[in-house]
Amino acid sequence: MNEPARFTLHAYLDKILDIQKIYQDYPLTEQDLKQLAFQMGMDEEDWQRIQRALQAHLERGQGYCRYFNWADAITEFKHVITLNPNHIEALYGLALAYKNLWLESRQIRHQERASFYAKKCLTMNPKHDAALRLVSELKLLSSTSQLTLKQKIASVSTATVLFAMVIGVAVILFGADRGVSLAKENKEAIQQRITTEPIEVQIVKTQNVPVFFVENEENISLNVEQSALRVFEDALGYEFKGALNITQKPISSLKIQLELLNAKQEVLLSELIDALKLNDSPAQVGDALPFKIQDFYRDVEIDPKKIASVRLSVHEISLSSAPLTKKSLELDFSPSFNPQVELLLAERESKLSHSEFSHDTFHRLVLEVKNQGKHAIKKLNAEIQWFDAHQAVILTQKVQLIGATDSPLQPSQVRAKSQVFRLKNYEADADMSYRIVLLSAE
Repeated sequence: MNEPARFTLHAYLDKILDIQKIYQDYPLTEQDLKQLAFQMGMDEEDWQRIQRALQAHLERGQGYCRYFNWADAITEFKHVITLNPNHIEALYGLALAYKNLWLESRQIRHQERASFYAKKCLTMNPKHDAALRLVSELKLLSSTSQLTLKQKIASVSTATVLFAMVIGVAVILFGADRGVSLAKENKEAIQQRITTEPIEVQIVKTQNVPVFFVENEENISLNVEQSALRVFEDALGYEFKGALNITQKPISSLKIQLELLNAKQEVLLSELIDALKLNDSPAQVGDALPFKIQDFYRDVEIDPKKIASVRLSVHEISLSSAPLTKKSLELDFSPSFNPQVELLLAERESKLSHSEFSHDTFHRLVLEVKNQGKHAIKKLNAEIQWFDAHQAVILTQKVQLIGATDSPLQPSQVRAKSQVFRLKNYEADADMSYRIVLLSAE
């Protein structure tokens, strides 16, 4: 590929990324991507070159899966979805690789990525049998109300996981129908090794552990709501819930280092956590940025009794140069809204984009919530309505501005909520408007 063509390819990839960010719910077809490539100045030869590169990454990813090299498989499959965000084989490959990586590491983020890619695969093909099975397995494996962690690791890791691997590899090698058929031939023998009798979870111990936040140049501080160790028979878990207070400058990305310490302040375990990613809405001065950690650690030689404290520190930070412009919003309340809850709502960002592929309009909305009352807000539910130039309703959608799993919004705290909404078959115009009704709060 010559140099001008390389620049064209980079522009094409940038365009795909832009479309992904704005049109998250719209699956681009291969024909859409080809049309986009030609619009960016490519020709048929360039397009075929892209397809050959895509196929090479896909085959390498499938090869790594056959030899249980999940990390390299993930890298290859991600190259595929960079070129084609909705490539169903690559999406399933990512789900399978992340699931097995989770079973090896017990890192909750790997389980979440496995579920994300499997469900995205089902968005493209709701009848994708292997993805349906994988989603069901993830739900079963994470259901701590019925199976002990020991049972999951011992029985599922040796039997159910083996069956899932057989299915996954067979599907990759022979296609869905033939792959499932081949896998089922091994099912009877594998099932003999699975214990299905449900028993209670055996958490040996739950203990609160003090957490310390290291001072930093940006003067970010930490509010702690929960910091606890979960000690199981075969694993160790750590859960944290709180908020990072942004006090000096806006931030576009933030990595926090987590360290488990003994009584001598020696590091027993260390991990990096994304508190704010580059594609998230920037955190502004005055924000209480929600921060959660929920991780499992398996096969680590750490005596839980030796864990004396947790240290959190700023590892990497990027400042945001984007100016903040916001406008106050008039509040409408449902009759059942709690009158004791006092708050302010403002709009930080409102961006409309129209898709030439789907003929839909996408509305990116960033809202700011400030607690003006004397009590913490644990839940906040609202309804948004969009109107056209004639005040006819285009869309009505319920949103959760503060969820039950979020850290409560304390008095005087500020928090941002960003979301993209899809207005189907609507072409945006300057006269379009929206209205927010606050439904309930606790």
